[in-house]
Amino acid sequence: MRKIVTFTIAAILLLSLGTRANAQESSAFTYFSPYSLFGLGVLETDGSENSLAMGGVGIADRNNMIINLHNPAAVTAREEKSFMIDFGLSQKNIYYKDSKASGVNNTFNLHHLAISFPIYKSSAFKIGIKQYSSTGYSFVTNETNDELIATLGDIKYTQDGKGGIYQAFFGGGVTFWKRLSIGVDGQFYFGKTDRYSGVYFTTSSVYRTILRGWKFVPRGFGAK
Repeated sequence: MRKIVTFTIAAILLLSLGTRANAQESSAFTYFSPYSLFGLGVLETDGSENSLAMGGVGIADRNNMIINLHNPAAVTAREEKSFMIDFGLSQKNIYYKDSKASGVNNTFNLHHLAISFPIYKSSAFKIGIKQYSSTGYSFVTNETNDELIATLGDIKYTQDGKGGIYQAFFGGGVTFWKRLSIGVDGQFYFGKTDRYSGVYFTTSSVYRTILRGWKFVPRGFGAK
């Protein structure tokens, strides 16, 4: 019964986080970087606060005080009757500037949530969710070509992007002969990224605004 209750609590927590991950329609950025314009966005550094403090390393860190997000086999390094929760939040104050433009933003987002619980003696399970990649940018530029301005009027160009990809994982591990640990994680990738661009003819009523948009909704499975 205790195992069922534990698993139910973990599932409810993950469901609530999954709902929040898909509801990224608010005006506030959860991430901000001009480099997230490309590809899947900026890939997040994997790991909990323990490994992040060491630059993201931690495959060989076998510690019964943490949940190792790098190595599935390390979940067996724990007390037999202990229930563990590890979560991390990310907050950044960002300022970009070059010779022509500048931008500033404050962001706040979930980095990871992991739950681990024992099954039987030297075996244990873990379940969780973590940020895989993030997208957040907003550019506004004005046309400076005098010939175009004389013909079409003032023109404003915009590019906006927001969203990210999350990775939900579920796995377990077992130790044999007190020396050899084997583990596996199943992974499910999901999320949404919206990208838009626009051309606005701000002083002319002859030309219509040009808008384009893309919605990227990934779904995929993996294993480690």
